[in-house]
Amino acid sequence: MVLLKTLFIGWGVGFVAAIPAGPVGASVFAQGIEGRRRSTAPAMILGAIVVDAVYCALAFLGVSIYLKPWLANPIVGAIAMIFLLGLGYKMATTVPIMDGGGPNVDRAGGTGSETSRGAFCTGFFMSVANPILPVSWAGIVYALQSSGTVGEEMPVLITFAIFAALGMGCWLLVLYRTARFGRSFLSPKAVRWVIRGLGIMVMLMGVYYGVWTVIN
Repeated sequence: MVLLKTLFIGWGVGFVAAIPAGPVGASVFAQGIEGRRRSTAPAMILGAIVVDAVYCALAFLGVSIYLKPWLANPIVGAIAMIFLLGLGYKMATTVPIMDGGGPNVDRAGGTGSETSRGAFCTGFFMSVANPILPVSWAGIVYALQSSGTVGEEMPVLITFAIFAALGMGCWLLVLYRTARFGRSFLSPKAVRWVIRGLGIMVMLMGVYYGVWTVIN
């Protein structure tokens, strides 16, 4: 009964925690509105939630708070900023051209495709590049444990971490499907501008993470 309660709490916390805009959400939304026939969004989501599950488990173990000095290191912040700036620039400049509902092509004439392995790594490193993530999970877990909402036993830890990650994955899939549905109401030009805007958003998040590491 305790594990069943933890399952629902974990899923709900993960779902809600994923709602605020982040680089993973922006990238997944961009893939949805781009309307690729063979989307790699699920692989990107999987890569991201693996990191969330690990950070959540570390928060339960009281380890995540010790990651802050390392993640707040200016060198780490610079790497995260460069990664997100590059990803955002690629999103903003390699805009798909819709050709009557056929396969998307980019400006260089490619297919706009990406391997699932590459998408998994992109989602993984986007989450790793977020220095606020372990601190956020530490705060969430502390609030839940101090209020007695969840326990400290190992089965509770594992159940909560897994289903919190699945909850986040569910929100990202909802975001992706919503974007694919909304794409049908937009012109190809509007789709291109939305993806450009999402790319700029990711670039700004990279700058924010870089500044965050400096001031913290």
